[in-house]
Amino acid sequence: NNKQHSTCKRCYLLESQGAESERIIQNRVWNSIEDFDFNADVVEKNPIYFDIRLSNLCNLKCRMCSSYFSSSIQQEEEQIWGIKQANTLTKSRKAESIEQILDLLPNVEKLYFAGGEPLMSPEHYRILERVIELNKTDISLNYTTNFTKLQHGKWNVLELWNKFDNVNLLASLDADGDIAEYVRHGTIWKEILKNYQQIKTIKNVKFSIMSTVGFMNVENLIEMQTSWHNNGFDLKVYV
Repeated sequence: NNKQHSTCKRCYLLESQGAESERIIQNRVWNSIEDFDFNADVVEKNPIYFDIRLSNLCNLKCRMCSSYFSSSIQQEEEQIWGIKQANTLTKSRKAESIEQILDLLPNVEKLYFAGGEPLMSPEHYRILERVIELNKTDISLNYTTNFTKLQHGKWNVLELWNKFDNVNLLASLDADGDIAEYVRHGTIWKEILKNYQQIKTIKNVKFSIMSTVGFMNVENLIEMQTSWHNNGFDLKVYV
């Protein structure tokens, strides 16, 4: 009804500054949905979009992050300060959630994975395998990832992505070389570049970069852009 709600104030602030908010983006993505009854007590249709963040499991300790999003930082906080936070799903609740998600996938049109680091999550691979079984490989597959690992256990994510038509990677990369390894502790920069060379061979994968800008990396941003340009990255789609 074009009435502003206090819960959505961040979107309204972005829009007032001329930026696209998540509200506008999602309304555009799902503009084909016209018959939704907002007053219904029960939604009969299965969901078509999943935003999946089941764990804070992560191999990095990024300087700007917290234990809520990184199990590595969580372990460090326990060791140093004895702080124990229940900020992830219990093992039984996670297993229950996964089974619910797997049952609801037949109508899926878009999947979004974040974390933690989603490419370290066994549940992520179970979901992809289920989608492939359902022959739904034409869906939109989306990630926010630290881009440090393309292999987890028995799974090679490139082999799975090769089966999908539309894979979008948003890599959290703030700098290059030693500065990147400092800002996102645990990063091995040569592995990042190696991973990029591998995904360049997959035509259905779109690679973008999202940087968290702060005093630790702001002076390296131009060098980082130059580095990616020299490695064949199309700066026109730089985020």
